[in-house]
Amino acid sequence: MIPAPIIQAAKVSHTQPRVLDKAEVAALRPRLLATENDDMDCERMQFPDEPSVHGQIAKDEFMLIPLDDQHSLISTLCWHAAYNQGHAYWVIDKGLAGKPVIVTNRGTNYQEGVISNYFLGNSMGNIATTEEWVWDGKAFRKSRLALYRTVSTEGGWEMPGWVTEVKPAL
Repeated sequence: MIPAPIIQAAKVSHTQPRVLDKAEVAALRPRLLATENDDMDCERMQFPDEPSVHGQIAKDEFMLIPLDDQHSLISTLCWHAAYNQGHAYWVIDKGLAGKPVIVTNRGTNYQEGVISNYFLGNSMGNIATTEEWVWDGKAFRKSRLALYRTVSTEGGWEMPGWVTEVKPAL
């Protein structure tokens, strides 16, 4: 049996996130867009005036989340579908001067050093996937991937796709 990779979680800042102002977004947008590739794009950044599936234009808001004394996390809505949405998350230096590194464009939540997502696979809600990335002080490391299938009102099953052992922050 191969042991699961170990990720040592790092302590994170408890400083409140803030919305980036228009000048900060204008300076950052080209660098954020430069991180896109075939697997990770952010259509809301490319087409900010396009309506979402519900016919409304999503608010073009970028959040700055302090991670520690040297790093911050930037987040914005990337796409919106009928019953799922994805936010992009980038790690950048605290001063916003360096090159941002994209973590995912499929995030749905950030809390206490963990970016996560939960996506419904169909409108009945009986199929779902979840992923998590944990901050280790230098980067976010993929820590979990699983598929859920509900087969009855009494429950279902979980099929792991990626498993790690996450050690709590010291």
